[in-house]
Amino acid sequence: MESRRDLRIPKSLKSSKETEAEKAIREMKEFCPEEDGRAQNVLVVYATEYGFSKEVARKVAEELAERMPNVAPRIINAVHSSFIDLSKEQVCLLCCSTTGDGVIPTDAKEFYDLMNTGQDCSAPHLKFSVCALGDRGYPHFCRGGQLFLSVLESYTGCKPFVEMKEIDQEDWEEIEEWVDKVAGQVESMSLEESDSDYLEEAIKEGLHDSGDSNYSLANPLHSPLQRKRPLTKVESREDKETVHFDFDLSGSGLKYTCGDALGIIASNCPDEVNALIEALKCDPQTLAKAPGSDLYLPFEEIALKSLDLKTVKPDFVAAVLGAITSEDDRAYATKVFGESTLSGDVHHLKANPAFHSFASARFMVDVLNSFPSAKISPKIVVEHARALIPRFYSISSSPNRDEHVVSIAAAVVRYELFGVPRSGVATTYLADRVQERDLVKLYIQKNNNFRLPADDEKPIIMIGAGTGVAPYIAFLQDREIRRATGESVLFFGCRHEDKDFLYKNELQGWAEEGIVELYTAFSRDTEKKVYIQHRMEEHGDRVWKLICSGAHLYVCGDANQMAKDVHEALRRIISTGAGISDKEADAYLEDLERKGRYQRDVWLS
Repeated sequence: MESRRDLRIPKSLKSSKETEAEKAIREMKEFCPEEDGRAQNVLVVYATEYGFSKEVARKVAEELAERMPNVAPRIINAVHSSFIDLSKEQVCLLCCSTTGDGVIPTDAKEFYDLMNTGQDCSAPHLKFSVCALGDRGYPHFCRGGQLFLSVLESYTGCKPFVEMKEIDQEDWEEIEEWVDKVAGQVESMSLEESDSDYLEEAIKEGLHDSGDSNYSLANPLHSPLQRKRPLTKVESREDKETVHFDFDLSGSGLKYTCGDALGIIASNCPDEVNALIEALKCDPQTLAKAPGSDLYLPFEEIALKSLDLKTVKPDFVAAVLGAITSEDDRAYATKVFGESTLSGDVHHLKANPAFHSFASARFMVDVLNSFPSAKISPKIVVEHARALIPRFYSISSSPNRDEHVVSIAAAVVRYELFGVPRSGVATTYLADRVQERDLVKLYIQKNNNFRLPADDEKPIIMIGAGTGVAPYIAFLQDREIRRATGESVLFFGCRHEDKDFLYKNELQGWAEEGIVELYTAFSRDTEKKVYIQHRMEEHGDRVWKLICSGAHLYVCGDANQMAKDVHEALRRIISTGAGISDKEADAYLEDLERKGRYQRDVWLS
């Protein structure tokens, strides 16, 4: 077997003393001509939360470099937007994800505000196009890209030279279609050449190291797990298991604010990795190229730390179908997908409704076990797997209470699929495999769209079910310490009062002290199910009175149903209280949202 010390080390690993400016410039010039000289500069900006937008930006830059040797496609993170001068740019390509409840990534807000507050038609010469990345499972699909498209149109006074492409998750076929159109159009442009780059000079002069506290996905903090304790009583398989975790930040310099989320970089369950290796019938030490680098590692290590083994992409299924060697498997594939998809053609597969129902109910290992005769190598798995992304959890502690601790509450995911036990990636990693004092890789995801009012006299209405209560624990800790005089009202829901009333002792204690006005809904404890939206409408007059007195509204939890039901309840409360139509009540809520008085932190469960 080839020795790992002889393998090529990625450039990003060569220097541990690389400054932030040097790193930004290296990434920026990855696909620029190696020889300094006159070049046609193109700006490629990525706005990302998990890193996928950066992958798309690198793809379009690589394509431009291959087609046009004299073009310098400079890649830059939107977080460095203060160094960008759009008046000096000819072409701007933006790859933007959407996060949370339809908002742009935190790191891109300054770039957005720069154009949104700028004068219309400030850069009429600038040609631009947007690739919007999102997830159709969320209500505001690709809204981040849509917001940037709108502001770019106003800022330039022009339409994009290639229509914005909206991408569902990681649909590389659609991405490559946008990349091809963009590259073709840029290739036909008459761009001016320049022998210098203001952007490189601006970064050299203005980007300074922020120290070890600048933690991120690429540079996470290795924090000891200080403590974990159960928040629920589990007596049967139907009961929900939720655990509270405290992480030690002592000496790290990591800072956070109430409303932020904690990003956990977890590894896959070893049993699930072993099941995949068994289905592949491969040596776990088989070397494969690690995603996003030139480093070759054992497949077992890559699968454990880098691959999303639960999401089944169409190109992976296409590869499996194309590698079938037995008539039995071919007959089963025909039964499931039809004759036309057996060729392994991704386009036909994506257009086939049977694929989506098949893939959504399976992990990668299940696809392999469905067609055991298919000869698939670890290399194919790595190439066709999504990257394992961090999991984010609302922070349930206030730094004003203890700046050396950050806490979260996580609902542990366990279930069976095809008779085999399955588990959530990060929740069982924390609950089962991480012990107290073990180090966990983590970082803070800022959430400036979920903040307490600066004025402590303002009332707040907090609405959440299950772990959606977590940020409100932080809010209440913070308001207690600051001796806020504004009323705090919480509507909380769960299944059973005696089993999954999260933070019951803390909340009831605060209620007794008058720190919070608590309304609860225990849906399984009554003959007729009662949810938090029902409690809200029962106390609609109280909610409306608080809104009229300037209350800030917060909704946290499941985007599938809870957030929708709560929104409709609020609309009815406002419609009744103000004596206006539902349409006018919707406009009222939209106005509250624009003013930062209606904030939502929701996710798909």
